[in-house]
Amino acid sequence: MKKKLVALWLLLSLVAGILPPAAHADVLKEGLPEVAGASYVVMDGDSHEVLFGKKYDQTFDPQSLVQMMTAVLIIEKGNLKDTVTAPEMPAAINSGNTVFLRKNEEFKLSRLLEAILVYNANDAAYAAAVHIGGSEEKFLAMMNARAKELGMNSTEFKSVYGGAKGQKSTAHDMALLAAKASSLKKYVEYTLKPTMNWNGEMFAHDNIPNANGFQQIMEDGIGLKLSNEKGSKEDKLHLAASYTHGGRTVIAVVAGAESEAGLYVDIENLLTFGMENTKSMKLISKDTPLATLTLAGDQKLRVAAQKDVSVTTVSSNSLRPDVATVLNKIDLPIKKGDVVGEAKVGEGSKATGVPLVALDDVKKPFDWWKCLAIVLLLALLALVIIRLYALSRRRPNPPSQPKRPKQGQKRRPPTRALKSAQPAQPSLPHNPSQGSDRGRRGLEDRVRKEQNRRTTYTIHREYPGDDR
Repeated sequence: MKKKLVALWLLLSLVAGILPPAAHADVLKEGLPEVAGASYVVMDGDSHEVLFGKKYDQTFDPQSLVQMMTAVLIIEKGNLKDTVTAPEMPAAINSGNTVFLRKNEEFKLSRLLEAILVYNANDAAYAAAVHIGGSEEKFLAMMNARAKELGMNSTEFKSVYGGAKGQKSTAHDMALLAAKASSLKKYVEYTLKPTMNWNGEMFAHDNIPNANGFQQIMEDGIGLKLSNEKGSKEDKLHLAASYTHGGRTVIAVVAGAESEAGLYVDIENLLTFGMENTKSMKLISKDTPLATLTLAGDQKLRVAAQKDVSVTTVSSNSLRPDVATVLNKIDLPIKKGDVVGEAKVGEGSKATGVPLVALDDVKKPFDWWKCLAIVLLLALLALVIIRLYALSRRRPNPPSQPKRPKQGQKRRPPTRALKSAQPAQPSLPHNPSQGSDRGRRGLEDRVRKEQNRRTTYTIHREYPGDDR
């Protein structure tokens, strides 16, 4: 049983790898114009919804259309004022248009971008790529990473300027890239130039015509990039173009055409048909509040979509898809820009989600009860510390222990405090006045004797020299 399940799983995996990816839900399916190309697609430039097309998930080598991605990265990652020193050029550069850059020749990055978008110059694309990426390999990694960010899931770049073995893309993926290119002001400015001048060491020429002539065919049309590759049997042309009218942009990509004149006519018809028979309805505007919430402490929080949301439908349709908002559990504090939910457009499996973000900063409310509890706890802790300190002060100090002599040192006898030598106080004589009569008489006798002994005589001399 397990072997059968494994075999069935392998079979399903093999079939999934062989079958083409699931088709997109086209807005228009009837009355489509005829196109002389292997595959094509018409896409809304804002919502990226497919309006209509044919085999637009079929892979092909985009050839010079890859220069759209090179130019987009130059604008996004580079500084157009930089001075670029031309590196050694690979031999394959000469397979297409070049401005014959010489090694170590210097040009501004803006001039190289002009040569890419006006003249499809392979060497200008290579020099700019090496300058920004450090090497062609590193810049290719940047190209493929950016392709994934744009949703170009069937694209793999192998060259920064033209065709390469193993390189692939689809009309749908190239339309996504064209939509990005058409949104860049500097890209559109250069690609609309009818001519350019070039003054290099090996190549100098004035009024070099734009390699893409679509601007001369359709008013308000922009030829974003033309790839005209010479084949051994027949030429294969690919063209990406855009058309802007009434604030709306439509993108068209045709791959595998055989005639340049016929390609221009087909692209014009595709863009016109897509613009006239479809319309774009903006459902959600970025930064426009969808809801206002009342949070703790009567604080207000406005929420809005992270980006504009539009849907494309046939011109005759007046129904608007449903928009539902789903909010996450909100924990304070919240900073402006935080994702707080999702807006869902449509119903069921076809619904698309857009993140909802906060438009305001909301602080966590002050918790007075928690603050009071902390204060009481600190006060209790302070009282405990004071009590312990008071108890430690009441305890008698333990008697100091005599220091033990170090090893090899003799113990000294304890020093005794010497009494201070003070004169002996004579004992008081017995007070005879408090004795018997005999004692008093003896005392009186001694007093008289002392008086008699101390009797002195004064001699008066009448004459000098009298020795008496």
